Amino acid sequence: MSDDLEPRIDQCLLVLKELLLLLLRPNERPAVELGWRAIPIDDLALSVRLENGIAHANAWRRRQAQEKGEIPNLLMTAGDLADISDRDFLRLPNLGRRSLAEMREVIANLANDPASP
Repeated sequence: MSDDLEPRIDQCLLVLKELLLLLLRPNERPAVELGWRAIPIDDLALSVRLENGIAHANAWRRRQAQEKGEIPNLLMTAGDLADISDRDFLRLPNLGRRSLAEMREVIANLANDPASP
C-alpha cells in the first residue's frame, strides 16, 4: 500500500467509527467534528463548468486506478478539494486556472464562514 494512501484510510476509518457511534448512540456528541470538510461536492455552489470538470476528473481517476489495480482517490467532499494541491488540480483533464481559482474561492468561503457546519 502506498504511503500517501494509509493516512487517508486511517482518516476514513475514524470518520466511519464516529458515524457508526452516531447511529448506535444518537444522543452522544461525536469526538470528531466533520464540519465543512465533510460537505459533499454536489452540495457546494459550484459552476456547471467546475462540476462537470470534477465529474470528468473522477471518471478519469477511476479509469487510471482500474488500469493499475488500485483504489481510486476521488474528489468527493469539500475537504478533498481543500487537500488537493494546485499542481495536481491543474493536471486533471478539463480543469484549468479559472476552475482552480473558483474552487479555491469556494473553499476559502467555507473555511471562513462561521455558519458552515
